[in-house]
Amino acid sequence: MLLECVLAAFFAASAVQEGAPAAPVQEAQLVVPRFEHRSSDSERAFARAAKENRRVLVVLKGPDASHEAHTLLDVALATAKVRTKLTYEYDVLTVDAAAYTRQESERRKSGQSDGFVLDPQAALPRLVIVDAAHNLLAETGVESWWTTDASGARRLDETKLLAHLTQHQAPYLEAAKVRDAALARAQAEGKLVFLHFGAPWCGWCHKLEGWMEREKVAPLLAREFVDLKIDTDRMTGGAELLKSLRTAAGLKEQGGIPWFVFLDADGRVLTTSEGPQGNTGFPYADEEVAHFVTMLQTTCKKLGAPEIEQLRAELAAVRREDEAKKAAK
Repeated sequence: MLLECVLAAFFAASAVQEGAPAAPVQEAQLVVPRFEHRSSDSERAFARAAKENRRVLVVLKGPDASHEAHTLLDVALATAKVRTKLTYEYDVLTVDAAAYTRQESERRKSGQSDGFVLDPQAALPRLVIVDAAHNLLAETGVESWWTTDASGARRLDETKLLAHLTQHQAPYLEAAKVRDAALARAQAEGKLVFLHFGAPWCGWCHKLEGWMEREKVAPLLAREFVDLKIDTDRMTGGAELLKSLRTAAGLKEQGGIPWFVFLDADGRVLTTSEGPQGNTGFPYADEEVAHFVTMLQTTCKKLGAPEIEQLRAELAAVRREDEAKKAAK
């Protein structure tokens, strides 16, 4: 199969049990083919993968998306176990195979590419797994994964698909090392650390992260803080770090997420999201926003009243946008 022998020379294969982090791959002293597809969707997918230490799963489809193979793959990708695996470990990007081939052909003509070349005879759909730096990790068709259920209907073998995704997922980072790197950066830049705990399944965590990335929010926070997310599910020791910081703040070990804390560059707890009525999570209700504003006012040295008011206004804007969406339904 295309690239199988070449990829074997690039990476040491390792068998990984379902649910366990993939073992680190060893890159050989060779040029790894790259998957370069330029679109706004691909840029967002690779940016998310870089930020969250995930892989990008590219689904290369042919012109007939209603073909049985495409339909069965769509069904398999939507099953509960596979959907959970993708939610945790992958950003999924669907790409038209012909469009990718045209882009790659133009790049090669201009001498700008060392990219992945799709065999024109290869059966579609195909699954391409790429790291956040666009390096190609695996490429395969799905024809060898077909099976038949008890009723005689064809389907894609979920176990084989899950094993493939698990084998190539990103190795998990160690929460303590990620924290230490953020503290070292804060020390060098004279900043505090905005440490927030989240997990892939946590909708309010994603809402907090989305607010922190808003155009009028990110530059202000960057003046004062080093942004640090600890994933309690996808970082080794993440849940334990959450417990230890809650204990250091004088709280019980167990608590909901998102939970966040402002640290000084030495790792000391300055203030937490634990307000008068408990953890604010994403500051949404009036009393939660008020507590967050107090956190900023009592710790920030580089953000004054106008900047803090701007952050408060952006929190209020999120709620107004949600209310407008509900009213429009």
